[in-house]
Amino acid sequence: MFAVLLLAQDAAAPNQGQPSPLMTFFPILLIGLMFYLMLFRPQQRQEKERQALLSALKKDDEIVTTGGIIGTVVSVKKDKDEVVIESMNARFKVLKSAIMRVAKPSDTAEEPAADAESK
Repeated sequence: MFAVLLLAQDAAAPNQGQPSPLMTFFPILLIGLMFYLMLFRPQQRQEKERQALLSALKKDDEIVTTGGIIGTVVSVKKDKDEVVIESMNARFKVLKSAIMRVAKPSDTAEEPAADAESK
């Protein structure tokens, strides 16, 4: 990549005493593009995934909060962005933003089928 820059500067050097303004700002633009591709895009993608996880949160999901509390979702209040969780027979009201990850999503459709097969 830098070889192309050097060749372009060598080609422009005999014609002018100074390099063109485009070639002067090209490395800065290249660094800015690298920052965008390596830092900002992955962060935006992770935030979209997190928002999708929080919007898909439902009753009986096992979650882990940022404080390290592991609990089961009892109810989700979508209008207030609050979630009521139960952990060791205690109920907590936490914000959705305090949920770090879903440990075990609830599979309510599969549980009755599994119970019927075991009988």
